[in-house]
Parts: sequence; structure tokens; C-alpha cells
Amino acid sequence: MIGTSPEQAWQVLLLACQAVPSSRAIGLMLIALSAVCFAAMPVFARAVYAAGGDPGTLLTLRFCGAAVVLLLLAFGRRAAIPTGRSLVGLLLMGGVGYVSQSLSYFTALTMTSAALLGLLVYLYPAAVAILARFFFGVALTRTRVLSLTLALVGAGLAIGPLGGGGSWVGIGLGLLSALIYSFYILAATRVTRDVEALSCGCRGSRRPTGLARSDRAGVCCSAGPVNVS
Repeated sequence: MIGTSPEQAWQVLLLACQAVPSSRAIGLMLIALSAVCFAAMPVFARAVYAAGGDPGTLLTLRFCGAAVVLLLLAFGRRAAIPTGRSLVGLLLMGGVGYVSQSLSYFTALTMTSAALLGLLVYLYPAAVAILARFFFGVALTRTRVLSLTLALVGAGLAIGPLGGGGSWVGIGLGLLSALIYSFYILAATRVTRDVEALSCGCRGSRRPTGLARSDRAGVCCSAGPVNVS
């Protein structure tokens, strides 16, 4: 810098470095952004249904639009192309896991209220913790058990007053969506471990938002990160 001493330039550089958000901060911001987008998703879905669309049309538009955007980003950043088992795993996660979860969710949205469906789908942290204990031997601490119990009791109480806003078939599809997403998250902790997040999205799968930056080896749940590595 012209007109500044080396000490002043060094101080300016240190301040600039401190102003750059950390990887964990960026990860937390991505998680918050993801939550906002998920909250708005039923609103846009209902708009599509009101215009005469159905879950199949909605998912086609959603995945095709996302594919175009992600492919452009991947080519622009020259993201590495997964191969071998990683590629097969990503295709299965996206083509089977995430499509099944999305189809269950958006079909349930035609049969039940968005508020009730949101409560049902967000039971998945409890399912993740239980499945991680069963498949990976992750310990269920007292804090986690208490948190998961409160989450399940709260959801059970909510189904009563909100259950009038939908059918039992819709409730069942909402629970199925949460269960599929739980398996999807557990699979993502293994399949996407050495794969760039952008490459995951371009192969029809997606790493849970923020996982790549905030906690590569963990699963975020209501009772805290569950390490399954």
C-alpha cells in the first residue's frame, strides 16, 4: 500500500482476515438459509397445485431447474466428477432416496395441512439419532434421549389438534418422508465424505446443506451433532 508503513499494512491485513467469516460461520448461515427455503417450499407447492399442477409436475420442474443451475455452477467452477462407488452411491441417493422422499412429501401436501406435515417431516432428527445408534453404534446420551423424547411427545400432541387438517394417508406419507430422509442423511455421511458438495448436487443427490462446511463428519439433529464417521 502506498504511503503506509509495513506495520500498518500488516494490521490492515489482519483486520481483513478477521472480517472473513469462518467455515463454520458460513456453514451455519447455509443451514439457516436452507431452513428458510424449506419453510417457503409448501407455499410455492400450494401455488402450483392451485394452478392445476400435481406432485409429478412439481417435481419435474424442481429437479430440472435445479439440474440446470447446478450444472452451470459445476462447469463454471470445474468441479471434480465422482467416479466408481461414489458415483453409484450418489445416483442411488438422488434417483431413489431423494426422489422418493420428495414424492412422499409433496403427495402428502395434497392430503394434509402444511403445518402438520412440517411437524411430521421434522421428526427426522429423532429417527437419525436412533438409526445412527442402531447402524453405527452412536451413543444416545441422556441429553439426546431427553431432547428426542420431548420432540416426539410434542409431535404426538400436535397431531391431535392439527390432525383434522389432513387424512391419515397424508400423515403416513409425511412420516414416510421423514424416515426416508433419515436414511438419506446417514447415507450422505458415508457416500459424500470425499466428494465435493457441488458434485453431489450435479449427480442427482445433495449433501445436507451446511454439512460440507460446518460438520463434515457429523449429522445435525435436535440433540446435537451425531458423529457417525
